[in-house]
Amino acid sequence: YYLASAHYRSVLDYQPEGPMESASALARLHGFVERCERELAETRFSEVAQSQLPIEFQEHMNDDLNVPGALAVIHETARSGNTDLDEQRLAQAHQSWGEVVAMLDVLGLAPESSKDSNLEHQALDKVIGALILERNKAREEKNYQRADQIRDQLLEIGIELADSSSGTHWSLN
Repeated sequence: YYLASAHYRSVLDYQPEGPMESASALARLHGFVERCERELAETRFSEVAQSQLPIEFQEHMNDDLNVPGALAVIHETARSGNTDLDEQRLAQAHQSWGEVVAMLDVLGLAPESSKDSNLEHQALDKVIGALILERNKAREEKNYQRADQIRDQLLEIGIELADSSSGTHWSLN
């Protein structure tokens, strides 16, 4: 992702924080895909749409392989999709999800689907799920010290919890 953030005919001005910023940007895109998988799972939009590539993305790719412009289209589509999810416009979010996955796939950046994840990830999900249940129980019992302790312990090992109206979800930090 970092190397593709500058046009191939341009000089890439290396800055030490550049690769980390690129990793963060890619993680945001993957986060959108994971959010769609999670929030659309129980709807008629549970499977990623087989989408055409947006015209604007195609134009950037056909314009002397303007990958930075194509990346901007991906980010704008993900931003729009997140807004659609926030406002419960599920059909539009579903379309954005499919487009983002299709564009990332063209660039070789598509995340593995959670359905295709390995056994280690599934085991980790079960362990963290049990800790989330324990944390939620502590919160219900107003034992906020224990709930914060669980969150802090997970954060120490690089696991971030996010509470939303659809429940508590985790991600690697």
